[in-house]
Amino acid sequence: MTPWHILGIEPTQDLREIKRAYAQLLKTTRPEDDPQGFQRLRDAFEQVQFEAQRVAFEAEAEPQPVDITAEHATGRGELCPHCGKVHEPLEDVPEHEKPIVEKLRPWIYELSDLNKDNKVDEATRRFKQMLADPYLTEPALHREMFEDGMLYLACDDRHIQDEFVHMLLEHYGWTQPGNWLAEKDPSTVDYLKVRMQEASALAKVEELFRLIEDEGEDIAITAFDEVIDDDILLNVDVKSLFEGELMVGLSEFEPLPIGFIHHISKHFDWERDHRHLQAYHPQAWRDLQRAVMKMSEPWWR
Repeated sequence: MTPWHILGIEPTQDLREIKRAYAQLLKTTRPEDDPQGFQRLRDAFEQVQFEAQRVAFEAEAEPQPVDITAEHATGRGELCPHCGKVHEPLEDVPEHEKPIVEKLRPWIYELSDLNKDNKVDEATRRFKQMLADPYLTEPALHREMFEDGMLYLACDDRHIQDEFVHMLLEHYGWTQPGNWLAEKDPSTVDYLKVRMQEASALAKVEELFRLIEDEGEDIAITAFDEVIDDDILLNVDVKSLFEGELMVGLSEFEPLPIGFIHHISKHFDWERDHRHLQAYHPQAWRDLQRAVMKMSEPWWR
């Protein structure tokens, strides 16, 4: 078995996905119960982390092609984190549709670049301008291919911001019952739903930290208890992300909200098992340990 098989995921450069997979397996592969299995899991985790970081570094080090014409530059596609190949939006179209692709790809890349530069509002404005362009009025094939390009951005372009994906979902309704995508590719619909759930979970983490700073720990604790009952945390991966990002953020917090920390550690049962947090971000966990030890009796003893 390859390290990826051991972790149960496809090859990816997404360190967050790797850590989530490892954290989930730690819950069933305990060193005291299965030392050999735990060591095999740990070795696989370290190997794929190194490989993902190496591939990402090499990809960033490659010189970017320069677009010297109004057409898109060859090789502009991003390196796919799952298969290691370079993909383009609107691939594998019939020969007679290629002129449409050459017209639409620069538009798709423009929206990608705006997202990459964190100009989501401008990207949204340009998207609406593109929709109003006569080229997308008739025939219907042009609109359909443009929608395919937007789906490529939402699912395969790592530069696209969650806010932009949310806007696309509102416009096209891909995750709504009865949408064409649910019948054609339900796995993509599931991916988009989880992506939005993860974005919502991260936003809730930021809101909790804001409440700690502006309203106090008691208000934040009440808000945390309400978040825990939210349907988005029914997804195990989303809940693991929420818990991990809470821990990472708290490790950087000054002054340390010790009451809030003890409350959530009791809820998540960190006293009994916190190895998934150590795996999620080892340095953040160590920093949080040291900070808590300076202020009170730590929960992990």
